[in-house]
Amino acid sequence: MTRVPDALSAVRAVLALPLVWAVGVGDQRVALVVFGLAAVSDVLDGHLARRLGAAAAPDRGGRRGALLDVGADAVFLLSGLATAWAFAGLPVWVPLVAAAMLARFLATSPAGAPLYDPVGRHYGTLLYLVLGVWILDPPAAARGGVLLVLVVATGASLLGRTWFLRTRSGGTAHATGRDRRPESGSLPRGTRVHAGPAAAPPHDRG
Repeated sequence: MTRVPDALSAVRAVLALPLVWAVGVGDQRVALVVFGLAAVSDVLDGHLARRLGAAAAPDRGGRRGALLDVGADAVFLLSGLATAWAFAGLPVWVPLVAAAMLARFLATSPAGAPLYDPVGRHYGTLLYLVLGVWILDPPAAARGGVLLVLVVATGASLLGRTWFLRTRSGGTAHATGRDRRPESGSLPRGTRVHAGPAAAPPHDRG
């Protein structure tokens, strides 16, 4: 049963394919359905991981599941954002920033153990929101507002992670495993992580 959360994460990664197709051909209905399925899987895999005890047991696959969770969000969100840039007018800096934030998250996490900070753990959820907004295609003012929030959140996440890492290096406990937020989003809702006092990524899922 502890493999169920991992299966949901894998499904989310696979859903990147129909999402890219739907956004590419402009089929909004299919894109929304695929996006909704991915969002639901993001919430459910974290919930099930906690219920089944995988979130608190790195030796029983929690660490593997956390990496799979992050990877699934990365594949889905980066594929979706890149396609939205190519076909739906999303500014090119959005997928580039998302990729850079993911790279920084992985580079500042212990090997094989995603490490989440209190601010960054919600960044993935915001990336999911950005992608969802671009699929819905609301008025330009609404899209501009979401991008402004993303800019502010990116700055806050960078500063928050820097503070978190400095604090942790001064004595914060080591954090590994699964823990979920609500989260790529991904981008990108929560991600699985067993944390001490705190934990967070570019996408901390639900």
